[in-house]
Amino acid sequence: MNNEERGMTTIGDGEVDGFIYIPEDAFDSEYYSIMYVTFDSLANKDFFSDSYKNSIEKKVDKLDRLFDTRKIERKKELQDKAISELEVQEKTVAENEAKLIVAQKALSDAKGQLETQKEQLTAQKELVISQYGQSVADQQFAATEEQIANTEKQLNDQQQTLIENQEKIKEAKEKIEAAKNDIKEMDTPNYYKSNCYTLCNE
Repeated sequence: MNNEERGMTTIGDGEVDGFIYIPEDAFDSEYYSIMYVTFDSLANKDFFSDSYKNSIEKKVDKLDRLFDTRKIERKKELQDKAISELEVQEKTVAENEAKLIVAQKALSDAKGQLETQKEQLTAQKELVISQYGQSVADQQFAATEEQIANTEKQLNDQQQTLIENQEKIKEAKEKIEAAKNDIKEMDTPNYYKSNCYTLCNE
């Protein structure tokens, strides 16, 4: 087979324009995507007769009505499944948000305690300065001041981490809301049938 002639087909204009290779696992689906329908009651009828065509049209009309109902049911199935998955995500986000609230409260309490310590240190240092001078006070409180400064840095780092995590929670909630909207506006699935006269005769 050359590059200009790739073979014939009964679909479209009858010519094959190209080939696509798909891995086997791409066909692994929990749902059927194609259904071939035959009618035993038409097996002995002349394919070209009016009786055959009238019978097949009635059966096709009945199938169309069934599929009109089925596609609505299928949409609900897809929506319910998607919503169920979102509910799991929502629960995880809610749990993480609750943890952040607890962590923020603990951090705020720690900051409050640190501010109290700083105020107490300032008062003590001023007293020592008034009695013994700046040099003595600096030497006496150097280690405590360094400890407070390190603690303050750690608390500020923790606050920054909390802010970043809070932003992630916000983004996750926005994505969930967007997904809910997509689910709500989901298109109704459709079913397509090929030439039934040919299909039913095969």
